[in-house]
Amino acid sequence: MNQIKIFLVIPSLMALSACQLLGQGQKEEPVQKEIVIVKSPMERWDETRPELLAKLRTDARLRVQEIENSSIYIQIRSLSSLISKKNEISREMSSILNHILASIEGYDSIKIDIIGHTDNSGNTRRSIQISKQWAEAVSRYLHEHGAKQPINHDGFGSERPIAKNNTSEGRAVNRRVDIFLSLDETSAQPEKQTQEDMAPTGAEVTKTSADTNEEPRALPDSGVEKSL
Repeated sequence: MNQIKIFLVIPSLMALSACQLLGQGQKEEPVQKEIVIVKSPMERWDETRPELLAKLRTDARLRVQEIENSSIYIQIRSLSSLISKKNEISREMSSILNHILASIEGYDSIKIDIIGHTDNSGNTRRSIQISKQWAEAVSRYLHEHGAKQPINHDGFGSERPIAKNNTSEGRAVNRRVDIFLSLDETSAQPEKQTQEDMAPTGAEVTKTSADTNEEPRALPDSGVEKSL
């Protein structure tokens, strides 16, 4: 009988020892923490602006540059040949505007400011009226062809030339529409990005200034008042 008890106990002890050894061989897995990175609208605009600039610059008919207040400046010249006296968009002008539309697609947190300009031929009042009509025609085309961004438009006649008006070439340059693309902070929302990261227990969530009590950065002047 004692031999039977010994044979029954031995397998149990072996199983217990195996479990202990297996437990010792296993290492504790580090706790996975979800890190939340909150990006402000301006931070996202700073990241995506170079990409948008590159898209716009693939059309050589546009003069595109980044200006100091984080806006993108687009210049369309020789408007008298691109927009008719009845303010109808020509085929070439529609091609230019379609390129802009394709480039800004998906950038829903930006706003568009359109400013019309003329040369100094004609009286001042008539020039301002024409420049406003050019800007309105461009704005209407963008709206009707799918632009989802808010659009403002205005015209300043011959008040802001960028070339001399004493030559036909200079006057053609001054007959233009300026388009400014900038961050629309009224509609932009902070973006939260999550990522799995191997972090020790108790790791803190990463935050940016958007989550603190700091005052948000104000968007600088859009630049629509400037002539480049």
